[in-house]
Formats: sequence, structure tokens, C-alpha cells
Amino acid sequence: MNNTDMETFWAVLEHGTLTAAANALFITQPTLTNRIQSLETEVGAQLFHRKKGVRHIELTEAGQRFLPLAYRWQALLDETRGVAETASREFLRIGAVFSSNQYILPAAYRRFLRRKLPVALWVQTLRGSGYDGAQTVARRELEMALMDGDGFFHPQLDVRPLCREETMVACSPNSPYGDVVSPKELDPANEIVVSWRKGVQDWRDHWFGLTTKPILYADSMQVVDTFLGSEMMWAIVPATAAQVLEKEGKARICRCTDPPPDRMSFLVTRRGETLSEAAQLLLEDIRTEMHSIKGLQIIL
Repeated sequence: MNNTDMETFWAVLEHGTLTAAANALFITQPTLTNRIQSLETEVGAQLFHRKKGVRHIELTEAGQRFLPLAYRWQALLDETRGVAETASREFLRIGAVFSSNQYILPAAYRRFLRRKLPVALWVQTLRGSGYDGAQTVARRELEMALMDGDGFFHPQLDVRPLCREETMVACSPNSPYGDVVSPKELDPANEIVVSWRKGVQDWRDHWFGLTTKPILYADSMQVVDTFLGSEMMWAIVPATAAQVLEKEGKARICRCTDPPPDRMSFLVTRRGETLSEAAQLLLEDIRTEMHSIKGLQIIL
């Protein structure tokens, strides 16, 4: 059984007569009849009622049982063709940590899409450590990635500082904290920990001690959007996230008299390879949008 057999089966079913089906397939009626007989021989049962004087051909009981299999065959064929179509389409694949994809890159993505390039943009949100996320670039799953945290070395990758941004305190809009707050005023038991950078951990250990346990640990800034409503809860966030949270009315932003170190973002690409033209244009759009963000300094 092959695609030609199934094409013949569907043509007969759709057009209702051997003559019409043969015309639709641009073959002779004897050729079509031979195809149907070959399919029936392989199935082991007659699929169509073919009686003299009966113009419209109908499925036999065996043909009715075969019909679900024919649908599954067609679905698999369509899926296979979809894979081939996807493989021939050009993609620009970029990955970024949640906070960058949520607060920095959307405007850059929109700017890039307005270019109307013959390229489909593929965006992936990266989880885990910077090293783990960068592996997706090394494995060629992504052309480039934007990672934050502490720098690291990978023999197959170029990891270059892209930008740095201030860190601030995000708290509930009803929080009693002032516009400028000292770490001494912050209650560590009400902290939402979303940054695992060593510099922030060292800052936390310095001000609150090694044994203090925050109220909530999270691996994504998304949690801050959900849980920051409590009056006394607070979190250390980068400037990009701070502006969006404040604009949306989800948080009040306070500057810290002794803030944690700035957050660094790194551009990760494969060593010795030039970025595609589309990737270079997207990087240009990212830089353009970054210029409009207060508290963010472009390095690369």
C-alpha cells in the first residue's frame, strides 16, 4: 500500500464513479480499476460495491472498516509533508531567560517582525543556569541566546557582555517603604527570592545573615507578578522588570541605599561563526529598544 493507492481510494470516494475519479487523476479508467483491485488485494477485502447499472459507487462493509485507517494514513501523510515544509522554511531561533523575554525583548521582537523578512522568528524561554541554557546554542538548537547572571566559559561559545542594569526593590503598591530604602529596613522574612546570582546572594548574606529564610523562593520573575500583592513582601528586581511592574500598577519601586550588584546580560553565540543577516538585524533592534530603558547600560 502506497500513497498512489490511497490517492485512488480517496478519488473514488470523493467523486463517486470510476469515470469521474479517473478524470480527476488524469488516468484511464482501466488504470484506476487496476489500482483499486491492487489495493483490495493488499487489504484482503473488497472496498467498493461495483455493480452493473449502479452509477454511484459506495463502500462495502469492509470499506467502512478501512475508512478510519485511510484517515490515519492521510493524517500521517499531511504531517510528513508539514515536516518537509518546516525544514525548508528559514527560522531565526533565539533564546532568552524569562525576565528578558518578558520585559526587554517583546518590543524588539515587534520591531523585527515589522521588517517583513522571509524569516520565521522562533523564541524560546530558557530555564536553569546560564551554562545549561547556553548549551542550546552549542547544540545548534538556537542561533543566539541572551543569558543573565554571572559570566562563564564554554569552549564552543562566545559569551560577551551585552548590557548591565541596576537592581531595585519591588514592593507592594501599599508598602510602607519609602522611595529610598536601606537594606536594614527590609524584612528578610518577607522577601521573594527570584535572583540566584552569586553577587545578590553575597549581598543577602551580608545584610541578613546565612540562616535567614525568605518567605518564597522562585525561579522566575513571573512569580513576583502573582505574589507581590501582600503589604510587606518585596523582591530584588532588575531595572527593566521594575519599570514594567510599576507601569502596570503591580509594584512600587524603591531604590536601595546599598543595592546588590548590577545585573549583567550576556550575548551567547557560537565561536568562530558569523550571525545570520536576520540575527544581526534582530540584535540591532534589541539595542535600539534597550536605549529607551532607564537604568540600563548597553555594553556590546
